[in-house]
Amino acid sequence: RWVWCAVAAGAGAQETVRFLEAIGRNATPSLRDMPCPSHATGRDRCACQIRCCERLEEKCQQLKWCEAVEVNAKRTVATLKSRGPPFALLARPSERSLVGMIGEQKCGTSLLFSKFSKERKEFHLFDSHHVLTPCRFRAYAATRIDATPDYLADPVAAVFFSASFPSSLFLATTRDPVRRAHAAWDQNRRSGAES
Repeated sequence: RWVWCAVAAGAGAQETVRFLEAIGRNATPSLRDMPCPSHATGRDRCACQIRCCERLEEKCQQLKWCEAVEVNAKRTVATLKSRGPPFALLARPSERSLVGMIGEQKCGTSLLFSKFSKERKEFHLFDSHHVLTPCRFRAYAATRIDATPDYLADPVAAVFFSASFPSSLFLATTRDPVRRAHAAWDQNRRSGAES
């Protein structure tokens, strides 16, 4: 049995964003993606991805903002990175509404989402990118429903989601904890992840 409840995004999110950004200014800088002016090869328009792995340092030095290079595990693509605060909302809030579905694994987010939309379910914009740039925000702009359950466990994601779409609605799915844990274990057992 699932319980669905709706929670409106609060106006207090802007104060929390300012608080997170203040913490970020005093924290260790983190690496963040920047759009590439040219020679981009990856699928991500908001990250400067290039073919790996010749003359990476030289390519990085050609860009004033490039301070680090990350190479993927297969050593096929390198992403040029900039250093900046670990938390920053660099995009202006949107006037449009968005529905955010949050909940733990096996709580019914997939079932609920399937009743509303046939689009992509999980975007991971707010939990994967704690520095939300205008480029990332524009790529996300056509979204109507984001059912990324992980937002529930990430306080930065919840704050940025709420601040980016102040008139949005959150749908939180919950389930009896014992039944949810058993369903998650059963799924992992069937997939071979657990015995």
